[in-house]
Amino acid sequence: MKMIQILDKSFPEEIFDDVQLKYLKNFKFLSDFNISLLWKEMDHVWDDLKINNKLGFKYQSIGLFYSHPVWILNGVFSSVDRLSVQNRTEISNFINKNNKIKKIADFGGGFGQLASIISSNGLNDLEIDIIEPYPSKIAHHLLESFSNIEIKPILGSRLYDCIIAQDVLEHVENPLKVAQGLIKHLNNGGYIIFANCFYPYIKCHLPANFHLAKTFAWIMSSAGLTLHHNIEKAPYIQVFVKNSRINKPAFICKFLLSIIYYKIVLLKRSII
Repeated sequence: MKMIQILDKSFPEEIFDDVQLKYLKNFKFLSDFNISLLWKEMDHVWDDLKINNKLGFKYQSIGLFYSHPVWILNGVFSSVDRLSVQNRTEISNFINKNNKIKKIADFGGGFGQLASIISSNGLNDLEIDIIEPYPSKIAHHLLESFSNIEIKPILGSRLYDCIIAQDVLEHVENPLKVAQGLIKHLNNGGYIIFANCFYPYIKCHLPANFHLAKTFAWIMSSAGLTLHHNIEKAPYIQVFVKNSRINKPAFICKFLLSIIYYKIVLLKRSII
């Protein structure tokens, strides 16, 4: 079987198409790569597709961006990057210490690094769905030995004990609407784990969402959630518990106040 090396890891060439192989062969060695280079490469792809992060996505090539092989590169890097592995391990530790969690949804779970860590460290009766609209062959290859993990394009009608959205909401046009949709699929008393990065590290982090960097947990407290805790070794990962129904007037009011506050802060910075 012919293999390809990507960032020091080897994969069968047959799980990639010709376009993916041509692209990924440029990234063989982890010693020549780091997170800054990854972000630069992702921005390069974004610019090549002429996507504008300040405009709506309806008439832009956003599907081409999120199905581009740069996301395979991102997945391989995050599977070997120390900090990324630590963050996933901390999430896994929380889940596997909680006997109430049996059904899990990893929303936007890529090709399954987090799901495989949870499954490997946990009990056999865990059921894990990876909700991924742009799945790749590498995902099916890496997860074929995990009978309790399934890749699905949408959440469907199932309810879960725990839902994870790691590094997802900063990429979408209406993150609070997405968050509300996830909450609807959570059992009462269930946990939802958000790991958000509402900061301009890369161009696919949408500027319209940056106001949520300081107010996300506050707004979510009116969406039927209570902040349970932040992961100690990864404080940007927030664990919430579903304990009530959404208070729509308060939710909308907080959302608008968040935007107004952020605009005032930006205005003060520009004056200074």
